[in-house]
Amino acid sequence: MQLDEQMQAERAAQITTAAGEKVLATASTVEQEVRAQLKNGGNRKAAEVVGARIAQKAKRAGIETVAFDRAGYRYHGRVKALADAARERLAMLDEQFAD
Repeated sequence: MQLDEQMQAERAAQITTAAGEKVLATASTVEQEVRAQLKNGGNRKAAEVVGARIAQKAKRAGIETVAFDRAGYRYHGRVKALADAARERLAMLDEQFAD
């Protein structure tokens, strides 16, 4: 999973193949479903929503494991919130499918 923070008012994440040549899933605060849940696209809550959304999309695409590439950003704040939300959502989805 790669973090993409080109704009301060937006949060985005994408899952690519190991070599990075193909994008398998993306999630962003510009998506209508995500934007409906947020007042501001650049805060920690937005990062959590994007993290949960990318996890859902990964699960639907059959992706079981990812490596988190923080793209040079320190692992704290919004970066950490996105990664933690993705992990939590994947764990929750795994439990649902196990039943």
